[in-house]
Amino acid sequence: MILSERFKHASRVSVALLITYGLAIAWAWEKPYWAGMSVLFCAMATAGSSVKACVDRVAGTGLSLLAALTLMSLFPQDRWLYLLTMCAMIGVTTYLQIGSQRYANVWFNAGFNLPIIALLGVVYGFIGPATFDVAVLRFQQTALGALVFGIVALLLWPGRGELAFLKTVQDVTSSQRELVDLYAKRMAASFDNDRVDELRNRLSGTLTKLRPALYDAAYDKDEINTMCATWECHIDHAITLNTVLERWHEGFDEIKQLELQRYIKGLHDFTEDITACLETINALVVDKAEPGVLQLVEPRLDVEAARELTHFQRAAVMSCHDQLLKIGKLVAAQYGIACAIRKREPMKHEPKVDTGLQVPVLDPDRLAVVFRQMYTLFSAGLVAIFVPSVPNVVFMMTLSNSFAMMSAATPQIPLMTPVKPAMYGLLISGVLYMLLMPRLDSFLQYGIMLFAACFIMTYITYNPVNPLPRIASTVMLVCIITGETPPAY
Repeated sequence: MILSERFKHASRVSVALLITYGLAIAWAWEKPYWAGMSVLFCAMATAGSSVKACVDRVAGTGLSLLAALTLMSLFPQDRWLYLLTMCAMIGVTTYLQIGSQRYANVWFNAGFNLPIIALLGVVYGFIGPATFDVAVLRFQQTALGALVFGIVALLLWPGRGELAFLKTVQDVTSSQRELVDLYAKRMAASFDNDRVDELRNRLSGTLTKLRPALYDAAYDKDEINTMCATWECHIDHAITLNTVLERWHEGFDEIKQLELQRYIKGLHDFTEDITACLETINALVVDKAEPGVLQLVEPRLDVEAARELTHFQRAAVMSCHDQLLKIGKLVAAQYGIACAIRKREPMKHEPKVDTGLQVPVLDPDRLAVVFRQMYTLFSAGLVAIFVPSVPNVVFMMTLSNSFAMMSAATPQIPLMTPVKPAMYGLLISGVLYMLLMPRLDSFLQYGIMLFAACFIMTYITYNPVNPLPRIASTVMLVCIITGETPPAY
């Protein structure tokens, strides 16, 4: 009997959640659902991505622990400086989260946990001791959940991410090869514009997945981990090549009426060599070709023939020629990197990528996102201060903060995406909490109910690409069926 990936993933999450709750309750830890939430946030589709998520979550929680204790030691009696400094700290984590792909999850967890640790001590006791106890407990629970799921992910039907990573690399290279071929036909007046738009849209989405897929696969396979720097260089060149292809495409309107092969000699042979080289690169990265000597025909600008053109047309032809030369250099560098990957030899001197773009010291787009994040959290803080009737202000501020950080990290995903599964999780969990939990009198009965509810929710909302719906529904489960004793109704 062949079990589906959906069934395996639901089983892994449910088993890890049950073990984590059992240990937390057996050790008489308060708030065992914190450890359960750690399991749910670390549960990814493959073993490598899960282990990476576990490491990132523990590291991020450790940073938030230090930040919260620093905050409490500096402003123990000044709520305005306390709130403003906390917003500034989370603004820094949001800025770093957006700018880093390798450590984005670390900064997200640091910003996510900071309000929980910093505010629970204020709400539930004396500021200093309560915050220290809450900080230590939060770190313990997070480490427990991450450790348990990491072990379960490695032992129970471990999924491997290296094949998915290599397939993504091949998809990017194949799409770029087809784009070069279509652009060459465009210059020969034979062009499928719909197919070009489809490929460009596909590349814009796939390129963003390359680097996270690499870091996940590095935890799965030692060979990829050893060659990680070389793979990063390959990804950098693929992204830069896509930028150059976009610039080439933008200049087509100016040259569409010209017989371009008259002014750029060797254009046809050059595009054929580029497409053949990209196809060879695809074969090299999956060990289906042997390294060889690359020979590319370099396109040559015919200056004498270009004299008959207007100044505007001549500038357009020269710009097109420059983009072709950049494409040739990038593809030649990618070929060398692919040969190094095929030989399993890390490159001592990775070729530098010249994007032609100036990177600002402070990105204004990221700063705008940070301002929106800080404004959201500060507004939630004002509500908590001036509207005392609001129940569970810590949960309200944490939820506002997490939604703002998720929106900053994944602006392409609508903010309402996790709301629907969260409502389903809230409904199911509420029914179980009110109708079934009062009848349970042992951990065995409670564990069976928890396992079954988690399995069903995870199985229904399983999505290996976007885990957000699954996290939203199951987090509601552990937040309501907390496992605390005695339960409150």
